Amino acid sequence: MVCTNTYPLSVKRRYGDNYVKTDLGYTVFALDDHKGYFMISHGYSDLTKCSKITVTSPRDFDCNGHYIYLESAIMHCIPFHIQITDDLIASCSKKKAQPKATFTAMHYVHGTTLYDENGATADNCRIRM
Repeated sequence: MVCTNTYPLSVKRRYGDNYVKTDLGYTVFALDDHKGYFMISHGYSDLTKCSKITVTSPRDFDCNGHYIYLESAIMHCIPFHIQITDDLIASCSKKKAQPKATFTAMHYVHGTTLYDENGATADNCRIRM
């Protein structure tokens, strides 16, 4: 994970992303071995508690060894630079400068987080960080 924050009003006004609202949480992940490749997950999910994820579909993730299944989510892949990615990273990443985005997977979470039969629901999250 690169960083997590809430969606800034300035970014909402500048880009008019209709999938998000101001103050909605988002988390930025960098793809290993691909400089400038990012996934930004918007909305509530336990992905905000993951230091590292493996994506198998827009709804299925491995988070630090825990399986996460999202009830509803969509992903849009943008295989070129878009400034909104750099702006969202700059808004939350105070630690270390990140490379300019060359690929972005915009991930939008709707609904609840579900787990496998041994896990809990989002109300009783089993992922503790």
